Amino acid sequence: MRKRCRRFCGDRVGAVDGDLRFRRWTGSDAKPLDAAAGERLAFPWEEAMAVGFGLLRLSPEVFWAMTPVEFGHAVRVRSPGRGPVPLRADLVALMRAFPDRSEKEA
Repeated sequence: MRKRCRRFCGDRVGAVDGDLRFRRWTGSDAKPLDAAAGERLAFPWEEAMAVGFGLLRLSPEVFWAMTPVEFGHAVRVRSPGRGPVPLRADLVALMRAFPDRSEKEA
């Protein structure tokens, strides 16, 4: 058993934050992977709790037991539906019927 552990663990290299990487896969100087390239935004917990407790009237036990997918479906059921996307011809007709006024005309 000990030989097996040496064989599997001997090629590991310690990386940043205790992340273990295999030398043969990424090299010893590989940077840790970060799926969220760029600025990380905080999750809007206050808004999510307001929707969950206020709009959906969930109990705390139910709210915290929900997965994000379940919560998203519950919110979509209660939110007003979006209509169909307007076609380009419809937008052109609306722009002709209701042209923007310039500051001189106002």
